[in-house]
Amino acid sequence: VPWLAKGVKEASRKVPASQLNLNRFVSDMIMSRISRRVIAEQFIALHEQREGYIGVICREMSPAAAVRRVAPEAQAVCQQAYGVQPPEVLIEGDEGVTC
Repeated sequence: VPWLAKGVKEASRKVPASQLNLNRFVSDMIMSRISRRVIAEQFIALHEQREGYIGVICREMSPAAAVRRVAPEAQAVCQQAYGVQPPEVLIEGDEGVTC
């Protein structure tokens, strides 16, 4: 990431910001890096058998429970960053489903 920031800084000196489309470039670059890491971790984990897991995926993980656990923090970040009341989190469907 430091090298990416340095490259963006150097490019912005020579090319007008309107032509660089930096937000999209940086977003795509970071998403690509995260994607490669997730794929690599899954590949490695598939060769290490763990009870209740398929690779890095926990078979007993409850998406509803995960949302309930992280929603308050996401709402707090929304409130702090944008100064607005965050939306209420509604979970619909079968809450007993696990992965």
